[in-house]
Amino acid sequence: MRKSLLIGSIILAFSLYVWRTGATPAPAGLNAPLLAPDRRILPLAQQDTPTRPDASTPVAGTAPKPAVSAVPTASKPAPAPRGQYRDGEFRGDAADAYYGYVKVAAVVRNGKVADVQILDYPNDRGHSIMINNYALPRLISEAVQAQSADIQIVSGATDSSMAFRESLASALAQART
Repeated sequence: MRKSLLIGSIILAFSLYVWRTGATPAPAGLNAPLLAPDRRILPLAQQDTPTRPDASTPVAGTAPKPAVSAVPTASKPAPAPRGQYRDGEFRGDAADAYYGYVKVAAVVRNGKVADVQILDYPNDRGHSIMINNYALPRLISEAVQAQSADIQIVSGATDSSMAFRESLASALAQART
């Protein structure tokens, strides 16, 4: 009986809190995001000049942002940046991912990581296949974007992510110029 009363009190207090905070507009002038009349947060582009929640006039004390004009400058074009890697396909070492090994090959074109190919991954269990089918494409995409093995791990695929990073790091070490 006491537990039920306590849980009911907590739910009621939380409900009142949500109702109270959701029913009042954000005060103007604070760093809170501006809300549209239908309570949606406005995109940042529409938040440049703060407005009152109930009107479209600027808040007192704010000035519109000055227009910035681009002045073209005459300069010679910058040389094309040289990539940090040699072109080719570089195979990384196999790295332990607990339920198997991850081995990748880094494909480098024009000095940049163009692709990462998976040569081996844990695939003898259904759960391992499911995890790696989810994680490996994300890891590949992030590695190509980052142009290094210094990437975030995928939540739920920590062992595979760490092994991917280790194998890719060894491949990129071979490709360094």
